[in-house]
Amino acid sequence: MTFTDWHTCICGKRAYHRKSDAKKIRRHIGDNTMSVYRCQHSDGWHIGHPPPGLKEGRIGRDQIGAAAIRPSVYNRRGETA
Repeated sequence: MTFTDWHTCICGKRAYHRKSDAKKIRRHIGDNTMSVYRCQHSDGWHIGHPPPGLKEGRIGRDQIGAAAIRPSVYNRRGETA
């Protein structure tokens, strides 16, 4: 496997330049529960576990960024407080 280039994003996370690079690393890690998603602060792509509320349909993808910016608005399960 050829590893892809990554950089530290302005949000502090590891970011990949292309979505295909992030998917390649996710497959290499072997954790199918992780998602590839676009950073809201840059053009990079991240890999991470989606919040439980997303998988259960209680929150939408548009609310994930809001939870990261204003964590006090959402509890640990992704529900509005």
